[in-house]
Amino acid sequence: MLLEIIDYINKGGVISYILIVLYLLVMSITVERIIYFITTKSNFCFIKKILEDSIKNKNIHSFESNKWTMKYKKNQSVRIINFYIENMNLEKDAFNEALEREAFFEIASMERRIWLIAQIGHIAPLLGLLGTVIGLIESFQIMSSLGAQADVAQFASGIWVAMITTAIGLIVAIPSFFIFRVFERLIEKRSAEMSGAISILNENYSNKIGSSITLLMKNNNSQYDGEIHENF
Repeated sequence: MLLEIIDYINKGGVISYILIVLYLLVMSITVERIIYFITTKSNFCFIKKILEDSIKNKNIHSFESNKWTMKYKKNQSVRIINFYIENMNLEKDAFNEALEREAFFEIASMERRIWLIAQIGHIAPLLGLLGTVIGLIESFQIMSSLGAQADVAQFASGIWVAMITTAIGLIVAIPSFFIFRVFERLIEKRSAEMSGAISILNENYSNKIGSSITLLMKNNNSQYDGEIHENF
């Protein structure tokens, strides 16, 4: 089976090799991002309860030293809460700018290389189609050079070989779009959790931030929707 797959790839030519490299790139990014999201995961409901208890007990700094928040210290919501607490004494404008910048960095960290998966999903079918067109051109050239000696079997053989790159392109594109969607929703979920955590802090401590962070999250999600619709 493996030898047959390798044979198909070889018949597809250079375009097939390029598509395989792109597929491996998608898989490597996917594995790296999965590891990232696993190592930064947390139970937001649990984190929210710890935050609310800290506020209720009028000891917000106990959140930072809680054993569970220390365990989930790499999580985006925990990081943004800790940043909020550590910088609460800043002036309004400085605080607003610093928190928005920190939220932007957290989102950028989650988005890292995700855009490349979407672009490969967009490009792969086009590369596959290009390989097919090139293959068909070569088949027609061979048929033309053979003239009356050409037969239908030779032409059909050339066509199915040419179609290999289209198939490989779709094999690369379909999982790429699926993976991109999964990561997109995960980023939206964690961005919403960050926004929710900030809202809880604002309700109890100040109105310094208002909707600026929430707007940042919404703009981030809208950007992803625009990318995926454009790719389709």
